[in-house]
Amino acid sequence: MKYGNWTLGQVEAVFNKLGGEEGVGRFLRGELKVVEVTETLCYTLPVEIGRYKNKSATKVMAEQVLKSAGNRISDWARRNILLLGEGDLVQEEETLMLRVASGRELCGNRNATIAEIFAAGRACGWKLCPPETAPALWEQYVDQPAGEWLRIAMEPIVGSDGAPRVFDVAHVGGVRWLSASNGHPDYGWSPDDLWVFLLPSKP
Repeated sequence: MKYGNWTLGQVEAVFNKLGGEEGVGRFLRGELKVVEVTETLCYTLPVEIGRYKNKSATKVMAEQVLKSAGNRISDWARRNILLLGEGDLVQEEETLMLRVASGRELCGNRNATIAEIFAAGRACGWKLCPPETAPALWEQYVDQPAGEWLRIAMEPIVGSDGAPRVFDVAHVGGVRWLSASNGHPDYGWSPDDLWVFLLPSKP
């Protein structure tokens, strides 16, 4: 559907960036101004997936990464990457292009829920990542900047504790972590938090 020269997705993205219905109201009343942001933390990353096609191969990969000093994996992440079976893992090797975006780029200067963040990413034409994106990044993104914490935009995994979580890859305290964050759709995130989406393949 088109609105003048705008698509529905573009309209939804602007709506989200203004802060939803409340933000649009503030903008129309002159209480909220839109300013151009020239500095951005958003960028793309390549990652190869399809190298590890079953649980055994994934386990060997994790053990190899952990042999390098400064690499750690949380208990939850360890359990759940080893639960990824052939039905979850990409079987053909391919290079994916990932889009790193802040909550601010997606939803404006406010806390936003995962549901809102994912909807804003989809409105930009991006996709959710396959679950193996996180262990692949953890293995391959060896020059991740100190202090960077990437949450993976993915279908949340419900672990043995019954709580939905998403994988994350972080370089904090001198340690590169594969771990997990709250994946409940109503959980709120700061506009400074970074999310990783999948860019669509070029035709």
